Amino acid sequence: MTDYNASSIKILSEKDIQSKFLWKKAQSLAEEYSVPIEILNRAAEASMLLGMDLSYYEQKYLLKEPVETNSEFTEVYTDLMRQRRR
Repeated sequence: MTDYNASSIKILSEKDIQSKFLWKKAQSLAEEYSVPIEILNRAAEASMLLGMDLSYYEQKYLLKEPVETNSEFTEVYTDLMRQRRR
């Protein structure tokens, strides 16, 4: 059995938290860009299902950068939106 003690605890920086927990990054982006959290949570869920981080969504939809559309992301995001409306 592994011993668990105080040295087992690691305090993460805000940057580490956001890179490790997608929901925290979504919350941060929602605040930064004044976007409803539900939208960012849906983007985070779509990203997670596709094994992506939120950088695509941020660049394409929040920063409006000329990023090539990821049709797979769009499809998953749209499906999640439809599921929520039922």
